[in-house]
Amino acid sequence: KRDAVPMKASGSRHSRSKSYFPMPYALADEYVDSDKLGDVVGARPIDVVCTLRDKRGGRGRVLPWLKEYAAERKLHDVRLGQLSSAGRTVIDAGYLSTMRRAKVVVTCNPTGWEGDFRLFEALSSGALVMVDRMGTPYHHPLIDGEHVVYYDHTNKTDLLDKLTHALNRPHWARKVGVKGYAHVLRHHRAVSCSA
Repeated sequence: KRDAVPMKASGSRHSRSKSYFPMPYALADEYVDSDKLGDVVGARPIDVVCTLRDKRGGRGRVLPWLKEYAAERKLHDVRLGQLSSAGRTVIDAGYLSTMRRAKVVVTCNPTGWEGDFRLFEALSSGALVMVDRMGTPYHHPLIDGEHVVYYDHTNKTDLLDKLTHALNRPHWARKVGVKGYAHVLRHHRAVSCSA
């Protein structure tokens, strides 16, 4: 994936740089506080949540595609776009608890790099998480169809077919969401030390 290749300020690729290391993201303890956020095994009345707000790259394509899909399918309970004005420096309980009421959470890596805390916030919800495919290798990867559903952020049909599949098979979607949640709790917490 092109976004997975870091660029120097001059625009040349870091393909042979020995000083480049992928930044690992993790699940923060605050993301799993059921007392504040609600239980991950509770009711899931919201069909789709996608909190993207960036208008560039994959994020700029995915959100409009989801809005169009929700209108065409007459999905009544969706949350598409920015949920609050809280910044990235606070744990927004309203944002996280909304994802915990969703069947499916769709996210997309930022343009220019892969991985962000948004993915781990989504995984902390226990919902089925759909994310664009990542190329950076890391320990205990998320497996397509087992922990998450990967889609191609340049292919509208791929994204929407996979979303339809998830919404039409709620038990399967729930199973993948719970397995993704368990996987990140075990292998991708800020306190994890296993390799």
